[in-house]
Amino acid sequence: MTATERHLTFGDGKIFVKFTRSERKNKKHLAKPIPPPLVPYFYRYLERYRPTLLQGKESDAFWINQYGDALSYPGLNDRLLEMSTRYLKKPCRSHSFRHGLASALVDIAPEHAMAAAGLLGNGFATADAYYIHGTSKIASRVQNEIVAELRAGFRNEQAEAPSKPKGRR
Repeated sequence: MTATERHLTFGDGKIFVKFTRSERKNKKHLAKPIPPPLVPYFYRYLERYRPTLLQGKESDAFWINQYGDALSYPGLNDRLLEMSTRYLKKPCRSHSFRHGLASALVDIAPEHAMAAAGLLGNGFATADAYYIHGTSKIASRVQNEIVAELRAGFRNEQAEAPSKPKGRR
């Protein structure tokens, strides 16, 4: 069984990623579905681009470089640096990229803040930091909604208030 077969399972239009305890930083098993919007891209890579990159070779690896070999960690870092500099106008290596993804998850869905650390394979202290950040985001959104409602109510009251007669000069 290849690493790709070992780490990916397919069914019902879904793709699950799974890693054993020994393969993860936090030594915890991981089995999660790939987000549905990304599934077509995974299929396209596996069915179209990966075979082309392999150039007839066989490889255990999921990510393949331009020579048909497994993309190494330094190679992945180099590609991230190149692409982030080109498209984001900011250099970003794998550690920063992972942190950015976790931060984006907290910004988009703060109620899932604990998942950010879990997906990264970090320990309790990191999970706690993401949880606090996520909770702060939720509190900030609630506060902004309350203020917006109060302002809207005040504007409506002002619009509905009878006009005061103007004083004489």
